Amino acid sequence: MQGSPLPIGYISQAFMEESFRGKGLMKPMPEQAYQWFRDGGITIVTLSVLHRNWIGATAWHRLGFSDWREERRMELKPRPK
Repeated sequence: MQGSPLPIGYISQAFMEESFRGKGLMKPMPEQAYQWFRDGGITIVTLSVLHRNWIGATAWHRLGFSDWREERRMELKPRPK
């Protein structure tokens, strides 16, 4: 039997106002969240970036995040009555 699953932290929303982009602010921004995760014994952090958000994806890659999985989404329409 395997051990308990590892607790995983998740960053659900992050946004940088366009006028602040490109100023090196992204690196210090998540540090408080990382410390909060560490304090809770969390050693893995995940997040999602919209597939067309190449600026955001590039920024998170520069912070050490790597591609892990791909997700697909579909909106179900109600069945006709």
